[in-house]
Amino acid sequence: MSRLPPVLIDDREKLPYFIGKRGTIEKRLKTGDYSLLGYEDFVTIERKSLPDAYGSVTKKRFREEMERLSRFRCAALIIEANLDEFEPTSYTKITKAMAIGLFVNFWAVYGIAPTFVPNRTYGERMAERYLIAVWKHVINGSRTC
Repeated sequence: MSRLPPVLIDDREKLPYFIGKRGTIEKRLKTGDYSLLGYEDFVTIERKSLPDAYGSVTKKRFREEMERLSRFRCAALIIEANLDEFEPTSYTKITKAMAIGLFVNFWAVYGIAPTFVPNRTYGERMAERYLIAVWKHVINGSRTC
């Protein structure tokens, strides 16, 4: 198996994963926040902090993002929050149950399951492992996402 290509980080990411790690390139991505060089139309990861998850889940722009993600062979949605602690960080009209229900609906409609992680550190680990698994088992193997 060949070596993992460089990880692409969308240049609009405000708090990117993989800071200071070798093998990363900042680049404008059409969809998502992370991908692999040469496979930008094949695999992508969308990362949401807790405030961003609440702030975007009801927006048309997020639905459009989910639709674009669904066109990828392999796509992931990482939300930096434990499900039991998934509470709004500021005033919002949307409740915890409503937000989680919308993410589940997006999963059903677009096939992108939300992956809730307890914090940024776990989010970065999950993103890295996902990209490695896609590279190893899908791109260089015979598995599907």
